[in-house]
Amino acid sequence: MKIGVYSNVNLDGLCRKLSSTFEDVQKGEGYGDWYFSLMRDGIKEDVAFFILDGFELFRNASDVDSEFRNYIDIIEKIVSENKTKKVFVSTIDIWEDKIRSVKDFDISSMEMEYKWSKELERLNSQHDNFFIFDLKVMITSLGRKNFYSKKLWYLGGIKYTNSAENLIAEEIIRIVNTMEKARKKCIVLDLDNTLWGGVVADVGVENIELSEFKEGARYKDFQKRLKELRELGVLLTICSKNEESYVDEVFEKNKEMVLKSEDFVAKKINWQPKSKNISDIAEELNIGLDSIVFIDDSPVEREEVRTNLPEVIVPEFPKDTSQLEDFIMDVYKEYFYTLAQTEEDKKKTKMYFDNVKREEEKKKSASLDEFLEKLDMKIHLWRMKPENLKRATQLVQKTNQFNLTTKRYTEEQLAELMNDPSCDIFLARVEDKFGDNGTVFLLIGKKEGAKVVIDSMIMSCRVVGRFIEDRIMSYLEDKWFEDGFEEIEGVYIKTERNKPVEDLFERLGYDVVYKDENKKVYRLTKERKPKRKEIGELILE
Repeated sequence: MKIGVYSNVNLDGLCRKLSSTFEDVQKGEGYGDWYFSLMRDGIKEDVAFFILDGFELFRNASDVDSEFRNYIDIIEKIVSENKTKKVFVSTIDIWEDKIRSVKDFDISSMEMEYKWSKELERLNSQHDNFFIFDLKVMITSLGRKNFYSKKLWYLGGIKYTNSAENLIAEEIIRIVNTMEKARKKCIVLDLDNTLWGGVVADVGVENIELSEFKEGARYKDFQKRLKELRELGVLLTICSKNEESYVDEVFEKNKEMVLKSEDFVAKKINWQPKSKNISDIAEELNIGLDSIVFIDDSPVEREEVRTNLPEVIVPEFPKDTSQLEDFIMDVYKEYFYTLAQTEEDKKKTKMYFDNVKREEEKKKSASLDEFLEKLDMKIHLWRMKPENLKRATQLVQKTNQFNLTTKRYTEEQLAELMNDPSCDIFLARVEDKFGDNGTVFLLIGKKEGAKVVIDSMIMSCRVVGRFIEDRIMSYLEDKWFEDGFEEIEGVYIKTERNKPVEDLFERLGYDVVYKDENKKVYRLTKERKPKRKEIGELILE
C-alpha cells in the first residue's frame, strides 16, 4: 500500500519512521506548497495523511477568515476529485505565546480550532473517503511542551519532538494496518474481579464493586467501553468459573450493571478449564480461535489459555484496576480498531442470536433438506455498488474458511475492479424466517477472452452449509454462457484455513484441468453444466 504524508512543516523524521514499517512512503512538497502537487496531479498514493500545523497555516495571513475558507475549499476539492483514495486530515492546534495581562484573555485561537474541527466534521459526514486525524488530542495527551520543540524549530524548521513524531507514526501505522488486516471478532470475558470487583459468591450480588463513583466506578467505566465495542460489532462472551445462579442474579438485580445478559452471545459459566470453554465458544459461534481476545484478571487463567490455545490473544490485565478504562482502549486500538462501521456491524449480536434459533430448528429437523426448507430462505443478488465497498472489503479481508483464493483486496482496489468493464463483482444478502444474515457472499469474475475466471468466491461462515453458493453459481453460469462466454474457470489456492472449500468446485461439477499440492484449476463448459439443488428463492436486485 502506498502512503502519502503531506504537511506544512518538516516531517522528514516522521516519514523515516514510517518507512521502517512500510515499503512505499511518499513525502509531499513541504511548507506552503503542501497542496500544490495534489491540486495539479491528484493523489497518487492509496492513502494520504495531511498533518497540518495550525499556527503555521495562519502565521502570515492578512485575512485569516479568507485563508481559512481557502484551505477548506482546497481540501474538499482534493477529496472530491480523488474518491478512490482515503484522505486523513488533521485537527489543528494553534499555540501562540503572547505577553499580555490576565485581563486581555484571547480566545481567537480556540475559536479557529473549533471552526476547523466543525468543517472537518462536515467533510467527514459528506465524503466516504474522508477521515479526521485527531492531532489535537495527541498534543493534549502529550502536552504542548513535550510535543513541540523550539530548539529543533530554530535549528532546522522541525516543529515536533521525537516523542510527538512517534505518537503520530503509531496512529498512522494503526490506521494502515486496519485497512490491510482483519480485526479480531470476539472478546471472551471473565467476571469476578474483571467485569466487576469482588467475588460474587463471597460478597453477594449487591456488594460487588460496581458504582457510578469511587472504587466501583472503574468497573462501570470498563463496562461502558465494552458496550461501545459491542455497538461496533464486536461479539462479547463470558467464560467464568462460577455458579450460574449467582451470575444470573447479578444481571437481574444489580442496577449498576451497564452490560445486560442479552449483550453476550455466548456464556460458559462452569468449572471446566477456560481453554476448553473458549474452544467451545469458537465452535459455537463458528469463528476461528485467532479471532478471539481473552480478558481475565487471573495470571494463572491467562497462562493456561496461552499455553493451550496459542492462537488466542491474551493481553496482560492491569495490576492497578484504576487503569481498566485505559486498558480496554488499548485493546480496542490494537485488535478492534475500525475506520467505519457497516450495517452488518450494528446488527452482529442480533445475527448471532438468530443463528442460535436456527441451530435449534436444525436439531428438531429430520434431515438437512427439511431444515433448509423450513428456513424459507431468500437470496438477494446484485452487482456491487459504491455504497457496498466497506462491507465488501470486510468480507475480502476477514473471511478465511469459505474463501477459494484468499486474495486480500483493499477498498481502493475493489473500487477499481468495480469500475472495470472486464470485471463482474456480485454480492448477496440472505434472509430467512429467523432474520437477516446481512451481506454474506461476494464473487469476483474476470473476463479473459472467451472465458470468465472466478478470481474470488467468498462467503461468511454464518451461512455455510445451506447450498447458497449452488443457487448463485447456477444463475451466474447461465448468465455468462448466455453472454457468449465459452467456459468458466475456477481456482482454488490452498491456505491454512480454507480446507473446507478445497473440493467445492468438484461438488459443483467442474472438471479439474490442473493440480499441484497448493493449487487446483477447474473448467466448466455449457455442455457440462450440471443440475444442482435450488434451495431458497433467488431475488435479483
